[in-house]
Amino acid sequence: MIYNKFFIGYRKSILEPNEVLLSINIPFTNPEQYFEAYKQARRREDDIAIVNAAVNVTFQPESDIISDINLAFGGMSYKTVTAPKTERQLRGLPWNEKSLEIAYRCLLEDLPLDPGAPGGMIPYRKSLTLSLFFKAFLAISQKLQKFIPTVKLHPRDRSGIDGFHSINFKSSQYFTVVPSTRKKTDSLQRPIVHMSAYKQATGEAVYCDDIPHQEGELHCAFVLSTKPHANILNIDQSEALAMEENRYKKRGLSIIPTKYGIAFTQSFMNQAGALVLVYTDGSVLLSHGGIEMGQGLYTKMIQVASRELDIPVEKIHISETATDKVPNTSPTAASSGSDLNGMAVMEACKIIKERLRPYREANPKGTWEQWVKTAYFDKVCLSAIGFYKINVGFDWNTKKGDLYNYFTYGVACTEVEIDTLTGDHQVLKTDIVMDIGMYTNDLNIFWL
Repeated sequence: MIYNKFFIGYRKSILEPNEVLLSINIPFTNPEQYFEAYKQARRREDDIAIVNAAVNVTFQPESDIISDINLAFGGMSYKTVTAPKTERQLRGLPWNEKSLEIAYRCLLEDLPLDPGAPGGMIPYRKSLTLSLFFKAFLAISQKLQKFIPTVKLHPRDRSGIDGFHSINFKSSQYFTVVPSTRKKTDSLQRPIVHMSAYKQATGEAVYCDDIPHQEGELHCAFVLSTKPHANILNIDQSEALAMEENRYKKRGLSIIPTKYGIAFTQSFMNQAGALVLVYTDGSVLLSHGGIEMGQGLYTKMIQVASRELDIPVEKIHISETATDKVPNTSPTAASSGSDLNGMAVMEACKIIKERLRPYREANPKGTWEQWVKTAYFDKVCLSAIGFYKINVGFDWNTKKGDLYNYFTYGVACTEVEIDTLTGDHQVLKTDIVMDIGMYTNDLNIFWL
């Protein structure tokens, strides 16, 4: 074992600046020796422990009498600490519940924690030292009972031995196969890749954190209440506990339904505009009042234009939202961004399509580029403004009117398991079912 005074502070040891630690020898355990280690952190991978513990116990040959015991804990001081009083009291005692109670009392004395200690969570950290030692007690008892008849572990207690481990998740994405009879140029409801994905993946995309700070910027932070809105006066757990053989692992279900109204409650906000420009080479440039924030709005607008103009998405481009193109934009919120801006884009495309209709009829076997070029030489305007509004409104005085345009519905059910010894938890399964009507893109089912 490493000299217990090797560490003299946080990330500090007795090594001098000109000294190098050459090796660490970790010996194999002998038949009478048992070692257990536990760590409780905020996340399971690559995180500093809230509290961790190592328990090394050696028994007298073919008995449950403790010959030697070493305990070490992290997270209870500025350095790793041992529990000398607990070790002295347990040496020579049998490995049973009476000795466990002695260990609890001694550990509280060995591992004091000042109420103002850095890191906070004082009661939780103190309770973790007892819980982690108890886990080691259960684990060692399970191994000992194979050889020592006096050591018995109740099957219910086995659930306290192991913590949670990361699950290898498997993901699947399902989307509707578009019928082969539909036009290739109709891109709506097809699983089209997010138009910003390549910029995001290559680092070309600019995020808020990439924008240089400006002089006089305001910063804000949340101050959270330390008390909940309501008080739980009493919970009778007797019936549930009587039915549960798994003593230290508990499972719970949470089911939450939703009914979400689509529209701004401020009626004047339910409007949007769009600008569509068609160039003589057949390319199309869209501008609209919605903001792309990762939800795939730009991609959906291109799909809307693709269907309405009956051209492939590759010919359609989109410019960043700017009020010199589309003024007086409403916020991209209220889950109505696709509805409002999509309809505005569609209205603008309808105008362009109607202007090109004579040239399609005159040359039905022609191409999009040919129709556009012919219209240009015929002095036809190849740009159009689209506008769309939703006529909803609710009078709070008369209690009449429509507050929303329509509703979406959903429900989520989550099963969670918690380790009652440490507070650690794991989400076992979550099912989410949504009814969102006719979607524009299988890969970007959002409404913002």
